[in-house]
Amino acid sequence: MQVVTAIVLLMKFCLSGVIGVRLLRIPERARWSPERCLGWFFLIADVLGGVLIVVAYGIWSSEGSAESSEAITRLHAAGQLALTFGYAMVLLFTQRTFYPEAKWASVLTASTIAVLVVSVAGRLFYEGFGISLDPGPFHWMGYYCRIGGLVWAGVAAMGYWLQMKRRAALGLADPVVANRFLLWVLWAAGNVLTAFAEPVARGVYGWLTGADAGAAASIQQVGGSLITVTLCITSVLGVATTAILFLAFFPTRRYRNWIVDRAAVQR
Repeated sequence: MQVVTAIVLLMKFCLSGVIGVRLLRIPERARWSPERCLGWFFLIADVLGGVLIVVAYGIWSSEGSAESSEAITRLHAAGQLALTFGYAMVLLFTQRTFYPEAKWASVLTASTIAVLVVSVAGRLFYEGFGISLDPGPFHWMGYYCRIGGLVWAGVAAMGYWLQMKRRAALGLADPVVANRFLLWVLWAAGNVLTAFAEPVARGVYGWLTGADAGAAASIQQVGGSLITVTLCITSVLGVATTAILFLAFFPTRRYRNWIVDRAAVQR
């Protein structure tokens, strides 16, 4: 299972890196254009942050300690900072792509980014970045802000997909472009489900171990088994989201033809 998970993660990191570089190489005058924001998200959050978090949790679970060591804490802190920056870029991408003229969207984006900054500051000066069995409120503050950013991105893309779908049915829009919005919705939904694996796994671990949650034996045995099961579930979701992401940015000829033919039949 660990080998399969490693392969899935490697595929995901490589694809995200390629997409990030590709988006950042698009000539754009605006420094924070939607393409650049999305490119930074894939490179900083998906690749850098993802690698650091996976390594930190892998070493922590193998050590069997309730609290992470200083080295692991630093790795985890760097990963959390990368995730925070990356998801701020997701918020900017959503606002500038789907609601460029809406003042409420600008306020929502700025407010959510401010909360993300507060969560990082709270962990830096008060809570700490160590991996623990019971993280504090600043951890969850940033965590649910990131999930909220994904939900918003998916909902916004859903609205555009419904509009583009109707236009494509009338021959007024490219069906491949319309389908790309649907793929973005599915990608966001898959990542939201993957993100919820952490609080669910923590809850199950606490329920199974009870008062022995902090014992080394519980972490190595129950925690290790639970991490394996969680990785199994997230690996399946990872395969799905990686495939969706690939079709969104690198649609094959067969997939393009299938989308076009399907749109022609529906007219």
